[in-house]
Amino acid sequence: MIFAPEEKVMIMLPVIIISMVVIIFLLLAAAYFLWKITGVIICAIILILPGLLAISGYFPAIRWLPYRYNIGGAGEVGSPAGISCLFIAGILTGWAFFILIQKAFRAGERFRTVFDIFLILTAAVNGIFWVHDKEISSIQSAHQETSMNINSSSAYLLKQVEYYDEQCRNGVVKNVLSCQWASDIQGKLNDYTYQLPSVFMQFTPDTVVGLYKTYNMSDSQAEKIREELNEYNLRMCPEKQLGQGVTQLAPPSRLCQETPIQYCDAIIENKYSHTARGEVALASECVFSSMLRNKKILSKQGTELSESSQNSNFRWLWFILLSVLLGGKVATLMYKIRESSSVKV
Repeated sequence: MIFAPEEKVMIMLPVIIISMVVIIFLLLAAAYFLWKITGVIICAIILILPGLLAISGYFPAIRWLPYRYNIGGAGEVGSPAGISCLFIAGILTGWAFFILIQKAFRAGERFRTVFDIFLILTAAVNGIFWVHDKEISSIQSAHQETSMNINSSSAYLLKQVEYYDEQCRNGVVKNVLSCQWASDIQGKLNDYTYQLPSVFMQFTPDTVVGLYKTYNMSDSQAEKIREELNEYNLRMCPEKQLGQGVTQLAPPSRLCQETPIQYCDAIIENKYSHTARGEVALASECVFSSMLRNKKILSKQGTELSESSQNSNFRWLWFILLSVLLGGKVATLMYKIRESSSVKV
C-alpha cells in the first residue's frame, strides 16, 4: 500500500470548499453592512485578487502539503505557511462574524467590555502553553541524555569485553564459559551502542540475566558467567580488608578502573555490589543494572513525550480560535468607530 497525500487531501476538499463559501458570505455581508454596495465591491476585489495574481504568475508559490509525513505516529503540527493561511482565515471570519453579531443584537459598550475581559483571560492560557513547552523541552533533553548514557555505557563495556576476549585468546583467562560469552556478546553490545531509544525499549530484556544471555543460553549458564566475571574482577583488582570494616580498594591502573557514575548508578539485584564502589576490570554487572534502570526512565519519559506530541497537534485549534477572537476585537473597534462617527453633534 502506497501512501498518497493527494488522495488524503481530496477527502477534506469538500469541507474546505464549504468553509470558504461560508467565510466569503460572511465577509460580503459584513462589508455590505459597513459600506453598503461599495464595501461589497471592494471586498469582492480583494477576495479575487490573489487568484488573479496566481493566474498571472505574480503570486508567490506556496507549498500547501508538508515535505514529510509521520504515518501511524503523533504527526507534525504543520508548516508556518499553512498555519498562517488558517490564522488569516480565522481573523477574517472573526471580523465578519462579530460585525454581524453586533448589528443583529445591537450590542453596545457592555458587550465590548465583556469581550475584552474574555480576550485578556486567553493570555493566561497562552502562559500555560509556554510553561508546558518549557517542561517538555526539559523532558526531551533528559530523554536524549538518558539515551546517550545507554549508548556510551554499552561502548564502555564493549571495550572491557574486547580486552577480556583478548586475554582469553592469549590463554591468560581460562574460563571457558565466560570466554565464549565475551566473544558472542560483542555484537549485542555494539548494537546497544548505536540503537535508537525506541529500538532499545522494544528489544532489550528486562532482567540482568537476560542482558547476559546470548543465543540459546540458559539462566544457569548466565549465572555461571556472572560468577566467573566476579572472580576475574576479584583476582585482577583485589581488595584488602584492613580490619574494623575498612576495605582498601585496588589501585587504579590500565586494567582496574572506577566505572563512571553515569554508567554505574544502580545495582538492581544487589549481587556483586563491590563493582559499584571501586576499581574493576569488567563492569558488566554495574553497567547492565544501570542500563535497565535507564530503560525504565526512558519508558516514563517516552510516555510523557508521546502524550505531549498527541496534545500538541490539537493546540493549533486553540490558536485558530484565538485568531477568530482577535478578528472579533478588530470588529468591535471598527463598529465602535462607526457608531461614534454616525452620532450627530
